[in-house]
Amino acid sequence: MKIINRCFSRRTIEEIISTLESKALDKKDDWISSTIQSLKKASPTSLKISLRSIREGRLQGVGSCLVREYRMACHVLKGEFSKDVHEVEYAIFQPPILLHYKTDTFTAGIQSHIHRQG
Repeated sequence: MKIINRCFSRRTIEEIISTLESKALDKKDDWISSTIQSLKKASPTSLKISLRSIREGRLQGVGSCLVREYRMACHVLKGEFSKDVHEVEYAIFQPPILLHYKTDTFTAGIQSHIHRQG
């Protein structure tokens, strides 16, 4: 428990990883090694968001924590969903694809789709 407290009480994710790495040099421990690997595989942004959420959550009740977690998940999903929709729209409507598939059926389908969206 001492090692967890010592490493994870650091202010930033970078400091946490650095402390874990220095501990790994001092002491051969599978838990430390696997923790370092897991942290390095994870998204730096999500690690920073999670650390902040955990730290803020220490001072809040369960209800407030659940609301915050829900809002965070919605923001992340909204960003991913929006990016995916943009990529699909670009793939469907970019000029080379439209020029390549100039058939009456395809053009009518695209026009129908545009009218439904507008």
